[in-house]
Amino acid sequence: SRGCHQIGGPSLGPAPLDSQGKPMRLLCAIRCGDVQCLPDFPDKGLLRFYIADNANFGVNRANPTEQADFRVLYTQTEEGLARQPEPVHSDTFPVTWECRGLCYPRTDAMPTEDYRFAEKFNALLKEYEQPPLEELPEYVVRSIGLRFRTEGHRLGGYPWFTQSDPRKDPRYAKYDVLLLQLDTHMIEDRPEVNIQFGRNGVCNFFIPREKLRARDFSAVLYWWDEEAESEPPV
Repeated sequence: SRGCHQIGGPSLGPAPLDSQGKPMRLLCAIRCGDVQCLPDFPDKGLLRFYIADNANFGVNRANPTEQADFRVLYTQTEEGLARQPEPVHSDTFPVTWECRGLCYPRTDAMPTEDYRFAEKFNALLKEYEQPPLEELPEYVVRSIGLRFRTEGHRLGGYPWFTQSDPRKDPRYAKYDVLLLQLDTHMIEDRPEVNIQFGRNGVCNFFIPREKLRARDFSAVLYWWDEEAESEPPV
């Protein structure tokens, strides 16, 4: 239905061009009127996420905030954003076919991978006169990590990473709000809804909170990572 959010499929309005001058593909379109429970998010309009259809899924590891092979666009209405022709099938794009989704509110804990976790959790441990994370047994830290998992698709809240949070780099610490997370989603008997970022990977889009409040989507960090390859047996 028109009220559903769209993952993959035809562009809504003309697609922006990538660094090679080719139209990017629509990764996701969010109808903001359906997610009014999220702090500081737009309460109306359309938020569109585009990425280049290339081997890197549009990410620039050296500069993940450069919107050359990805783009985040926001309009206050959908007026003039006609549904474009169906894109040709791609064997490299992470979304196999167009699929629709609805959002439901939920509450999660901050995962251990989040760049703010150690500082905040250590403050809590100190309050309860407990040793810091660095001094806890490895099995305890691992148990905490398993308890605070935030996998899956989401808007807002806390992100999930298969390896590490790029915002540990001080240059990117200001990108404190998760705009969108899409996780690998494989269903054997329904390939039409498959989403795959490498080896069980996950993609994230982040924005500074003040930019989100200003509806300024020119400053966005886009990242995706995947499970590390297992080492061959000795």
